[in-house]
Amino acid sequence: MSGAVLVSPFVDLALSPPAWKLRLGGLADRLLPSMTMDNEIRTEMLLRTSDEREARERDPLVHQRISARLWGEMRRQAGVLSRRAEQSRTPVLVQLAGDDRVVSTPAARELATRLGGKARVVVYEDAYHDVYHDPVSRAAGADLVQWLGEMLESAGGAGAAAAL
Repeated sequence: MSGAVLVSPFVDLALSPPAWKLRLGGLADRLLPSMTMDNEIRTEMLLRTSDEREARERDPLVHQRISARLWGEMRRQAGVLSRRAEQSRTPVLVQLAGDDRVVSTPAARELATRLGGKARVVVYEDAYHDVYHDPVSRAAGADLVQWLGEMLESAGGAGAAAAL
C-alpha cells in the first residue's frame, strides 16, 4: 500500500513578498545559499485562534527566517511536482485551507486535479494555513483517519482499518 497526504502544500504563494526579495532570494540561492531573510509569514496568517497564536509566539523554536537554498529548493520541487503530476499513480489526500494566506489554495487544487493517481481534495472553507491547529482540526483529523482506513481496506487490511 502506498499513499500520500498533502496538507496546505506549497505549489505557489498566496502572499506577495516584495519583488526585490524574490530576485535576491533567487540570486542568493546560487551564490550564497545560507543567506537568510524574513519569510514574510506572520502568526496571524497561519492561525485563527488566539490560544494557538499565543502558543506559537511563545515557542522558542519558531522563527521567521528562510534560507535562500530552502526557498530555491521549494520552488524547484514545486516545479517538479507540477511537471510530473500526471505521472503519479499514488493515491493522495489533499487537505487545503480555504482561507490560506501563505500558499495558494487554487494552485494546489489545480495540481490535485492533474495527479494521475486517485486524489481526494478536501477544502476547509474558513481555515487558515495550519489546518491541524485550526478550529477545523477535528474534521481534518477525521478526514485523515477515514482516508487511511479506506487505503488500508483497499490494500486488503480490513482488520487494520477497523483498528483506526
